[in-house]
Amino acid sequence: MNFPLKKIIAATYLIFILVILITPINFISAQAPVTPVSPDTYKLLAPLKGVQGEVTDFDPAPDNALGTYLNLMIKVIIGLSAVMAVVMIVIGGMEYMTSELISSKEAGKERIRNALLGLLIALGAYALLFTINPNLLSTNVALNKAIIEVSVNDRLPQTPVNGRYTNRNITYTINETWAPRAGALADLTYSGATVYNSQCTRVGDAGCTSTRGLNPSALNSIRQGCPTCVLLITGGTEFWLHGGQTGSTSHQVLSSTVDLDPNPALNAYLSGGQPLVRNRRYPPPNGPYLYEGNHWHIGP
Repeated sequence: MNFPLKKIIAATYLIFILVILITPINFISAQAPVTPVSPDTYKLLAPLKGVQGEVTDFDPAPDNALGTYLNLMIKVIIGLSAVMAVVMIVIGGMEYMTSELISSKEAGKERIRNALLGLLIALGAYALLFTINPNLLSTNVALNKAIIEVSVNDRLPQTPVNGRYTNRNITYTINETWAPRAGALADLTYSGATVYNSQCTRVGDAGCTSTRGLNPSALNSIRQGCPTCVLLITGGTEFWLHGGQTGSTSHQVLSSTVDLDPNPALNAYLSGGQPLVRNRRYPPPNGPYLYEGNHWHIGP
């Protein structure tokens, strides 16, 4: 291959890369002004390090600049890949026809084969993305939001087996006295929390709340962050009233997990001022906090 042809190929690749990077940016800048942050903005549980500082949230709204950029990038890359494949086929053909050297002819044929393979990969990628979701290749149609059904068994009573409950590999018999197994009542002096129901006296009691063996650290943290919040405990260490059929629950002795009755001040603090969404987890400072509609679940 002669030197001018190498320069032509290098310049073609450079133009190809620049078009890929710049075209989506120009397209996005020509769109309507960015709307305010969506109320559906997802707050990360922990900030991520980035080149421009820490990233604390992600906006999945259709007008999100990153989403629009990547959406258009797919079409641009696939389209230009097809154009580049045609260019390489032409260059390979010219190299094959204009040279008498066997090595040059083989190089020309190799270039054509590689171009055809690249074209096949580009078209295959297009077909694959179109099969997954045609909107992935559209810059005018917003992707449909996925609907996720969440089943929260933690607010459902457990089902005893042979008259017994098992929690943290410890077996409890129905109607056995709760105090000796759970320990002393939690010290709620600092948090100022109160209990909505009467204290549970026996394992399996319904309509009761237990603070025996409860670690008050989560309540104390909320009190420190929100001195005016009313903390009314509706769920504590009475594990048999949580976890549903699986019995999987963080309500247990020595745990700091509690359920709290919602109220305006508490809602604003735990949600960070965001709209309340049922079965949504809100991030720290002291969380995570799960809003279950009729109460806040404080703990994992």
